[in-house]
Amino acid sequence: MSFLTNIDTENVQKLMKETSENVQYFENITKDVVDAYSKDLDWIMSEIYKDILCKDQPPLNTLEKYFLELSHCLYYMGDKLEKLGIYDVMSKNAYKEVYNTSYLGLTDVGDTKKKPTVAELTAMAENESQYENVVSDVYSKAYKIVKNKVDTATTMLNSISKIISKRMVEMQLNSVTPTGKQILNESTYSKVETYTSPMQGSGRAWVDSDGTYHTDYGL
Repeated sequence: MSFLTNIDTENVQKLMKETSENVQYFENITKDVVDAYSKDLDWIMSEIYKDILCKDQPPLNTLEKYFLELSHCLYYMGDKLEKLGIYDVMSKNAYKEVYNTSYLGLTDVGDTKKKPTVAELTAMAENESQYENVVSDVYSKAYKIVKNKVDTATTMLNSISKIISKRMVEMQLNSVTPTGKQILNESTYSKVETYTSPMQGSGRAWVDSDGTYHTDYGL
């Protein structure tokens, strides 16, 4: 009787459950490694989503705040990523060492025994080093996940920078009268932007006659 005509569904379900449990275990291990290196970046990105991406027109001081915080976090993420990369390399080396030691040891069977085939040696060496291989995969995947987060956060930082630059250009255009003169006095021109910076307090922003952007904090 063939497999297709007599499928053991109970055995299939049992194997699927065991596989799911094993995958969940190693997923949790990988997540723990990733969280240990990227929890600060994850928090900032979640705050950016709430305070910038979910807002139609986030205020300039919010953009400045997260530009500084994200820049600061990415500075340290570079070091963390390199350290995680060391674990990735070392775990790969450990796996190769156990695999090669097992493979070479199995070839030395003496003259009285039949030597195993290459396929047999490979299968036995892989079996001997399967846990080292799994640990290597965990660190490899964790490194890729964290690197992807750093790359995505860098893209976000560049996007915030472009939005800030666009706001400054808009402020410059709004501060020019029909005669080409630029208004520096808020009392005579209502579109001089007043806002609060997380680093320096309340103030105004304007552009002078040569196009230089200025701020007047401490109001």
